[in-house]
Amino acid sequence: GLVKEKHAACVNIIPGLISVYEWEGKINEDPELLLKIKTATSKVDDVIKYVRENHPYDVAEVISVKIDNGNPPYLKWIDEVVGTKA
Repeated sequence: GLVKEKHAACVNIIPGLISVYEWEGKINEDPELLLKIKTATSKVDDVIKYVRENHPYDVAEVISVKIDNGNPPYLKWIDEVVGTKA
């Protein structure tokens, strides 16, 4: 998985979501899980590749949110776990 392969330091799996979206001209409503993946910027492409290879959707949602600030020891831990410089 993402953590085992060092693409992410932590993955929160949030169940119980319902997504409403348009696909191929139809409105769909489906249960989904939300993954909150903690990783380094340098690993985002690896995460996207992993999700695309393992997700059943043709167009899986993967977005990156830049972190401008945070708890320094936590951010350092992420970098150490995924193998980027601290």
